[in-house]
Amino acid sequence: MRMVVQATAGITNPKGQEGHKPSCPFLLAMENTMRLYTCTDHAGHWPVPRCSIVIANDADEARALLEAELAKEGLNTRPFTLKWVELDRPKAIVLCNGEY
Repeated sequence: MRMVVQATAGITNPKGQEGHKPSCPFLLAMENTMRLYTCTDHAGHWPVPRCSIVIANDADEARALLEAELAKEGLNTRPFTLKWVELDRPKAIVLCNGEY
């Protein structure tokens, strides 16, 4: 977030007031950046590969969100692994390829 703070610090609105929300869509998106997490080892209804994605502010929130969804589905919320997917460049990630 330091980059965003530095990038928006000197921006003024048409009346010359500092500190307003930037009008640039890119800077607005950077201020509200969420993180993408994947999970391929949580409980499922059947012993087949399963995966989930979670969009959250941080890993703690992602874990709480996924636990709540698993509980809604009637699934065990036993320990699972969250992997943060950096969104710094285009990429493709195969979450489940059918091998189990």
